[in-house]
Amino acid sequence: MKKMLLFTLLVGGLCTTTPVVQAQERLPEYLQAEKFTQEKLNTMLFSTVVDPHWFQKGNNFWFQYKTSEGTFWYVVDPSARSKKQLFDRDEMASQLTEIVKDPFEARHLPIRNLKAQEDGRTFTFEVVSSQDAKPKKEDKEKKDKKGKTEKEVFYFSYDYPTRKLTHLKDKEKEPKKIRWGSISPDGKTVVYAKDLNLYRMSREDYEKAKKNEKDSTIVEIQLTKDGVMVVHHDYDLKRTCGVNKKIADLTYRELCRYRLMGTRERIPRFVEVLREVDGKVPLLVELKMETCNRKLCKKVARALDQYKGLYCIECFHPYALYWFKKNRPEVIRGQLSEQFLKEKEYELRKEASVTADFYPSKGDEYTVNLKIREKESPLLEINLNVVSRDQAVYICDHWEKKQIS
Repeated sequence: MKKMLLFTLLVGGLCTTTPVVQAQERLPEYLQAEKFTQEKLNTMLFSTVVDPHWFQKGNNFWFQYKTSEGTFWYVVDPSARSKKQLFDRDEMASQLTEIVKDPFEARHLPIRNLKAQEDGRTFTFEVVSSQDAKPKKEDKEKKDKKGKTEKEVFYFSYDYPTRKLTHLKDKEKEPKKIRWGSISPDGKTVVYAKDLNLYRMSREDYEKAKKNEKDSTIVEIQLTKDGVMVVHHDYDLKRTCGVNKKIADLTYRELCRYRLMGTRERIPRFVEVLREVDGKVPLLVELKMETCNRKLCKKVARALDQYKGLYCIECFHPYALYWFKKNRPEVIRGQLSEQFLKEKEYELRKEASVTADFYPSKGDEYTVNLKIREKESPLLEINLNVVSRDQAVYICDHWEKKQIS
């Protein structure tokens, strides 16, 4: 069998002499390409931009910059137009070598997680040594599962004005930094992306996730799917598509899989409806909101800003009308209600005050303002535009009589 296999290979070699030579000629090209692997590129490419890290107080910032001579760390004072090295690299390498007991060069300082503290002068950072970390009981179990040994981490504090380096011997290892979250400027909320969706969590839950991302007490709030506005009467697809799913839980691509009432028609986007109607008839635009959805109000308003036809905004949730009154006061608005007055009948009769008024608006039109106040708080307010004074008087009289009775 070995002889037959050898013979076959030889025949193949004889029949393909030229391609083998070509393959050998291409070999240097492969060697050339190998020089540009990601691992080797990291040692070849240097910094091209400055990433400033601002001090918590004042206008100064620091940044690190990689060159052919290694990495440099600088502190910049924009007011004084000055840029100074954070520390002398040779001196730092000497001090780190003495403390860590590993030989370090100025060009290859293994400084990581460098941070400027609140006082504007103190910096903290870490250095990983070649020594194995002293195992703790919980770390030993973790090590056995991963199959690798952790290295000893040294923590340091550096005072920039005095150039004093301090070894923080009692400092405990910080929890693993979560890189998928962005903390809000006030430090209270963390926003992150997951499964092509946008989520937020409180800072308290973020701290829990730093210790254990699988903590069942962490509360995640989904902000949006993909933000595409569609035109559909119901909140879900059960009646129109026979699927028990909420529209808010689907992306537009997922929504396009379903068809309306057994036809080939899909649920249209809001901009498609506006483009199709194109001002030919007035539109009653009802916003489907279960919460104070400011984002939806903004997106609808922006879309309608480009629409040339007549339209009216309606919603069961009072916030939508409040938002449009504040941000688009010229837009006609209408508050939708179903069982609201029936549920509040006793309280309204006992504690509510009902008012109705009207005033001229544009041309011969009048604006009717209808209000219900419970104690001192506004409970309901409706603004209607009518074409004559008689209509305004009739609506006001009818509103007050209806509420009193």
